[in-house]
Amino acid sequence: LGKGSDGWCKTVTYKINGVTLTDPARGWKLLRGSIPASALEYATNNMDISGWDGTFTFPTTRKSVSFTFTIKSSLNTRTALLTLMGSPTLEVTQDDPPRTNQVAEGRLISSSVDQYHEALGYAVDSFVIEIPAGAWRSKTVSTTTKLVAATPLATLNLLIGISAPVQDAIVRIQGPITNPQVQDSGGSFFVVTGAIPDGSYVRFESASGRAWINTTDTWVGGTELTGEVDFGGPRGTFEITPNYTDPNARAGKLTLTQTVRGANSGMVVKARNSYLF
Repeated sequence: LGKGSDGWCKTVTYKINGVTLTDPARGWKLLRGSIPASALEYATNNMDISGWDGTFTFPTTRKSVSFTFTIKSSLNTRTALLTLMGSPTLEVTQDDPPRTNQVAEGRLISSSVDQYHEALGYAVDSFVIEIPAGAWRSKTVSTTTKLVAATPLATLNLLIGISAPVQDAIVRIQGPITNPQVQDSGGSFFVVTGAIPDGSYVRFESASGRAWINTTDTWVGGTELTGEVDFGGPRGTFEITPNYTDPNARAGKLTLTQTVRGANSGMVVKARNSYLF
């Protein structure tokens, strides 16, 4: 149950891998679902090097989030429920705004049998599903329009509405351009050393830190170029973080700089939005 805008309770429909957890035809009923909320924490580390000692605070990060689903099921269909929950990957969805087009990707970390009534023909099981990313993600991937390189820099606003960092974006830079650097508003970056020729594209995948170059306008294939790319940031990776113009207007913001550019140079970004619980 959740609370609607009028203050009255409403039913919230949860699904696991597309299967509704409250399903009279299966004899399943979701008795209690946790209300997940992610917590922010500061990561700290002790350093002891010449000229730089002490405890240093790094940017806030998210803890993983756990759902607890308690489900009453018919003993005739309980095996199907256990099979569903035992899937290697569990995608939690909710058919209610604002989560209608979002998914939380996780895994089962524990389960328990709360009740088992053989004579009455039903059981009650609780399942704890961990969401390691601590965020809801858009179900679909969005691709930006091309940002044309400019001097001294070009700015791209993207991923409208995000409230959590996106760490698996794919960025593709088109030549001719030399020493292009992409920087996020939160301080993370990646840079390609050297020249990207006219008609060539360098694709950087932030989830792995790897890069490829090819001569076709596609998001796959190419010759690996990882050794020519450097990346980093406050959390040691390239990520797109929420940039606030005001509390109700959030988006990612990337800038593209270079030493030399040509008429066709620029970049395109492919990613999924990320939202705090």
